[in-house]
Amino acid sequence: MPRIGAEVERIENGANESDGFTFMVRRQFTFLADDQTYSCILDALVGVGVNVTAVITRKLPSGLNLNLIVVGPPGENVLQQNILMRGVLRFFGIQSRENNVLQVSDFPPGMPGILSPIFGGLWCEMRVSTIYLGEDNRLYLDVSDIPKAIRILSQTPIKQCPKSCTR
Repeated sequence: MPRIGAEVERIENGANESDGFTFMVRRQFTFLADDQTYSCILDALVGVGVNVTAVITRKLPSGLNLNLIVVGPPGENVLQQNILMRGVLRFFGIQSRENNVLQVSDFPPGMPGILSPIFGGLWCEMRVSTIYLGEDNRLYLDVSDIPKAIRILSQTPIKQCPKSCTR
């Protein structure tokens, strides 16, 4: 896996904690599949013992499903799970794109609207492609700069991007 910075290297194989959040870099698989093939892929993952810890599936106008999947247990990177995922996709002739995403967990208690401060601190600093929830209430962020996202989200409080919410 390519190294993308010293901060990420420290947490690629384990969690990195700040005052409020725990961060982990995970591998996301993005691919297109029709309904039947997607169902077969999910069955095959079960068959080889792969845990899907986070997923988004969106039906496109073409009828294909756009799928974003993170595999493995929620709090741990297991290389074998990623290898098995690649093998299942290859077996079904599915081309995929892989990229690192940031898993965020251990939200501070009593913090309503957790997405607001997270997105509000990132959108003016980098491209935020996708935000989604996974197993055990862990948040997954597909952002253009993972080390910078970790630095921003480690601030207490999280510095917010300037905005005007009036019409």
